[in-house]
Amino acid sequence: MTGMRAAILTAADILSTAKSVRIISHHDADGAVAAGLLCWALQREDITYRASLWSELSIADIGRGDVLAICDMGSGQIGEIQSTGWEHVIVCDHHVMPSFTPSPPGIVHINPCLWGLDGCRDACASTLAFLVARAMDERNADLIPLTLAGIVGDRQHLHLSGPNKAIVDEGLSRGLIKRERGPLIGGHVGEYITKSVDPFFKGLSGRPKATEAFLSSLGSAEDKELISHLTQHLLRQGARPEAVRELEDWQYWLPPFGVYVRELSTVLGVCARSCPDEAIAICLGDREAWEHGRRLSDDYDRRVLRCLIALERGAIELRHIQYFYAERGMGGICAGLGMSWLLNQEKATLALSSSDDLLKVSSRGTPHLVKKGLNLAEALRSASASVGGYGGGHPIAAGATAPRERERDFLDLVDQLVGEQLGE
Repeated sequence: MTGMRAAILTAADILSTAKSVRIISHHDADGAVAAGLLCWALQREDITYRASLWSELSIADIGRGDVLAICDMGSGQIGEIQSTGWEHVIVCDHHVMPSFTPSPPGIVHINPCLWGLDGCRDACASTLAFLVARAMDERNADLIPLTLAGIVGDRQHLHLSGPNKAIVDEGLSRGLIKRERGPLIGGHVGEYITKSVDPFFKGLSGRPKATEAFLSSLGSAEDKELISHLTQHLLRQGARPEAVRELEDWQYWLPPFGVYVRELSTVLGVCARSCPDEAIAICLGDREAWEHGRRLSDDYDRRVLRCLIALERGAIELRHIQYFYAERGMGGICAGLGMSWLLNQEKATLALSSSDDLLKVSSRGTPHLVKKGLNLAEALRSASASVGGYGGGHPIAAGATAPRERERDFLDLVDQLVGEQLGE
């Protein structure tokens, strides 16, 4: 861990002495928070910055200048980044890399995988950006609540360990975050079930009349009894026990924002894709951006709900994987939720959408499948490269882009590779 600490201190020193900083981060909740944390740290030092959230790292559009900070992507393109001509480059990424080659001169590469940590459990991009911000100035410790929104956005709060756990433990001890057990049901149980997408209650979510009948059949159930009935409903629809346990998991309240972390993370994830500037503004405390983001999030949840109701019919199954077609921009979230609550738990899920002549792919697995050998990052990287595309990510969640006319070839290759990984 000494090497990681040294890299963080080096990055902090570069940022603290910069005249201006260009920040490029991924367009999801983790990426938005990572960018927001660096913006806070630079703003407090009166250092000029410009931040953008991108769907993918386009080397041709990076430009050149003094200091470039890339968050939540970049580890797989270190060589190409070096060729851009920036004097100093900082990469805060947590995705699995194709190879663990030393960073070239001028690049400070901070990836937990380089020091034996797990980029799916121990640290995400927000974690790394927070550690850099804190190394710049100890007062940035007050950014722990925002950091947690990034950790939750990457679902790393489910198994806290390493730097993630240390950050959350400190936030709790200092009163910066608070936690309580149980689902965020709120005041009206029927509304909670009807609007719920995570968890998604088959036959109830999106159906007010069916939900009313379900609750009437229970009578005046106490909270614990209600949770028990909802748990049984999820298990009957095929959800894995580890996913169902989230019903009674910790919920975190963020006093500085006045919301639960899950809501903040969800709103940031929606805004990061649809209006990235507002996502960063929310991180920086802009209330007007927050209210607009909440409205966007409500609309987004309705779109997700439609997608999941359609998925109740199931996905198209091959021997080792399953896939479905998703509305553009909805693939990742619907694949993840479908995998958790609805679909065949023994097959990894791919969501496909089209953009011009390209096939966009988001994939999700389960901890159960990963333990059996599933590595979606490797499968999608290899399959996409074979058909003239590219891909990568994590063993449990990965993405790819491929020529649309090679869709069948791509799917067959992924199916074959996943089958080999699972020993089938």
